[in-house]
Order: sequence, then structure tokens, then C-alpha cells
Amino acid sequence: MTRDSEQPSLPPEALAIKAMQEAFALEEHTEPLDIMNIIDTCLKDVWRDKSKKAMKSLSLLISVIEYVKLRTHYKTRKACKQPCLKASIAIARQIGKGPYFAHKI
Repeated sequence: MTRDSEQPSLPPEALAIKAMQEAFALEEHTEPLDIMNIIDTCLKDVWRDKSKKAMKSLSLLISVIEYVKLRTHYKTRKACKQPCLKASIAIARQIGKGPYFAHKI
């Protein structure tokens, strides 16, 4: 008896699928996100916080920015065969860190 009373209130499957597709289509970004824009928004959030963890995040974000710049420089100039590896090692050395920090970048 309850099944008959609930049946009309439920939408047909086709309508539910179509509604979900429309909802997901609205949520999708129409323009591609740039890594530098994402890092800039993360930097703005980190600047507000003054804890030790925020300072570690700040140094990592700044090193990621420098990594992206150096990697694009290496790729455009075709200066080396492994631009990603060389850029991360170079940035870690600039900061005075070792290979573990280069891996984190």
C-alpha cells in the first residue's frame, strides 16, 4: 500500500538522469584553470594565517612558483632532457634544501 502512494512522487529515471546531467554541466568550469592562478589564491590564504604550518606552506608555494617558471624556461629553450627533474633540484638547491624537498615540489 505504501508502494503505491510513493510511486507517483518519485520522478522517472530518465528525468532524474537528465536533471543530474544539467546540474553537472552547470558546475563544470568553462575556462581552464591556470596553475599560477591557483597558487596565487593559495598564497592569499596562507598570508592570512601566521602559524608555523603556514610558513612552511608559504615556502613550498613560493618554491612551486619558481619551479613552474624555471620548468617552462627549460622546456622553451630545450636546455635539458629532463626539465622537470632539473628544475626541482635547482629550486631546492637555491633554497638550501635537499632532494626530499625537491621531491615535494
